[in-house]
Amino acid sequence: MAPNFFAAYSVFLAILLVAVPRVVCEDDERFVRCGEEYECGNMNMKIGYPFWGGDRPEHCGHPEFELDCDGEAPEFTMKGASYRVLDINNSTNTVTVARADYWNSNCPSKYVSTTLNTSLFSYNSTTSYPELTLYYQCVYLISIPNQFNCSDNNTICYFSILSISLGTLNPESCDENVKIPIFESAADAIVSGGGKVDDVREALKEGFGLLWNASNNLCKECVESGGHCGNSNSSQFTCYCRDGPSSASTCRNPTTSSPGSKVEKKIIIGITAGVMAGLIVVFAILCCPRIIKWSMATTTLLLFWKKESEDDENVKAFIRNYGSLAPKRYNYSEIKKMTNSFTCKLGQGGFGCVYEGKLLDGRKVAVKLLNNSKGFCLRGGEELLFMNSCPMDLLISSSLIEDLLMRST
Repeated sequence: MAPNFFAAYSVFLAILLVAVPRVVCEDDERFVRCGEEYECGNMNMKIGYPFWGGDRPEHCGHPEFELDCDGEAPEFTMKGASYRVLDINNSTNTVTVARADYWNSNCPSKYVSTTLNTSLFSYNSTTSYPELTLYYQCVYLISIPNQFNCSDNNTICYFSILSISLGTLNPESCDENVKIPIFESAADAIVSGGGKVDDVREALKEGFGLLWNASNNLCKECVESGGHCGNSNSSQFTCYCRDGPSSASTCRNPTTSSPGSKVEKKIIIGITAGVMAGLIVVFAILCCPRIIKWSMATTTLLLFWKKESEDDENVKAFIRNYGSLAPKRYNYSEIKKMTNSFTCKLGQGGFGCVYEGKLLDGRKVAVKLLNNSKGFCLRGGEELLFMNSCPMDLLISSSLIEDLLMRST
């Protein structure tokens, strides 16, 4: 590849691969990170704002909504109790949780009732959550059916829910009690099942629902404008847009920031078309001189080939038209035969040795072996024949043979 053509190609490729993507595709890094899906524990769902933790950076969530992703499911701590995340619904800002310390057993290491951080969470006003109360370290009463034991500390425990009461047991006879909300359907299942401990354990695993409050309205406006919700270093809500964080709760122009909008696509197409047109012009300017030179060289080569072909045809026509007057070709075996294997040397010339020979019609000729010659031609009154098939050529001249024969006698 010629140097100037290689330079032009390099410039074209560099602009195409570097300039174009930076013009139409480069987004703010925080915007990209906060828009990515990530897994936390074994939870197979999209976890977004206000939650963060694991591979999701803090600026993509609310400072108070950090998740622990080291276990098999996401967990967070609130008011001294750990909660296991079962489901997240971003459209309704709700999360289903279960007490992590009651996931595998009804006997936790410490007794903590469910207490909400009301600045962050609340119960859904349209849903009822009955309270399941568990009593620990109680006085043993044989007449109460809803009893379970905690073998770790050898204590007698009871529970009460809806119509299942403690009967004759005085709550004050129990040293500890824990209150946990459960779904109403789970409470009904406990009652209809006769108060079985297995139903209690299943109800605790089903958990209960919470509504989160983390600048919900501001986040909704941000998302609708094409941004991603997050927070700044000062823990203030921030809307991250394609061109960086916005000072307001929305990106600058919803019609142009919203992913996939028609206006955005038209802008990208227009910019791309303009850049490509410019690149074509630059490429043409840099490469045209080379292309023109190549075209001229090709044309010259074709004209030369045409002229050579015409010359060959003229030579063939000359031989056909002039018959015996034209030079005649002989191969090596014919020359060797007419000179009797070069046995009669007549003399030595400046260009080689001359031998006596005889043609088929009886005419005597002189055969000269030339040192370096190619082709054949007609010069003056002499017929010169140069053989291309071997390193010797035939010189035929009737006047020269007579002169050589006279000298030899």
